Amino acid sequence: MTYQLLVPPLPDILQFVKELQASFPTKHLGELEYFLGLEVKWNRSMEILSISQNKLVDGILQKFDMMDCSSIATPLIVPCHLSSSDSPSTPEEVAFMKNIPYHQIHSSLWYLVSCTHSDLSFSIGFLSRFMEHPGRRHWEALKCVLRYLKYTHDMTLSYKALPALSKGEIVAALHGWTDAGRGGDKDTSQSTSRYLFVFSGAAITWKTKKQPTVALSSTEVEYIAATLVAKEGLWLKSIFDELNVIHFNEFQVWCDNKSCITIARNPKNVIM
Repeated sequence: MTYQLLVPPLPDILQFVKELQASFPTKHLGELEYFLGLEVKWNRSMEILSISQNKLVDGILQKFDMMDCSSIATPLIVPCHLSSSDSPSTPEEVAFMKNIPYHQIHSSLWYLVSCTHSDLSFSIGFLSRFMEHPGRRHWEALKCVLRYLKYTHDMTLSYKALPALSKGEIVAALHGWTDAGRGGDKDTSQSTSRYLFVFSGAAITWKTKKQPTVALSSTEVEYIAATLVAKEGLWLKSIFDELNVIHFNEFQVWCDNKSCITIARNPKNVIM
């Protein structure tokens, strides 16, 4: 039985490299091990591909003098009631924050979120709301994220190869999870949508987004979030269909709100 992840078999890859070398001056460096802060490890015997940013995480902690900090198991202390009212309001507070690398740390963490750390998606997105005038409490919350990174610095995304059919095609399952927090923004009362998709054993896409409107019920909040994850699922399905290697008959979306599920199954339940 042959196996594939998202790429053609190795002989086809080598043939493609050979054709490139015939037309362009290239140098074949072998299997990918490190690229733009991403560490890639292949376990051929177990057919597992692992991706991490451990070196980059350690570099961030060292750069901002947090290597010796005490670690914590969550990226934010719950409950976390931060708002723009926590921005500097006195000359002393403004002077204190001028020497704090809030923007530099936040930008570094955003790259982790975009590549491997779905677990930081909400906390970094939430703290980005105070980028214009961060205060002492915002800074303390950002340091909590760094302490959490110390706790999870060796985290990896591990993808298991999928069995191929006789024609070389793969029929796989795509699962998406969605959740929402109602009225989490203390300044605007807007809610936050969150979703994550898992494929081949690990997360492949995730997002945290503040909803554009003020929802009036938890059902409405969850339904808006479910709509967001459904659109992402359709887009992912179209991408995989274009690859012409992996085919999904459907994808599943998991939601924890019964009212939202009822409306999704029968849109006639919506009162206009």
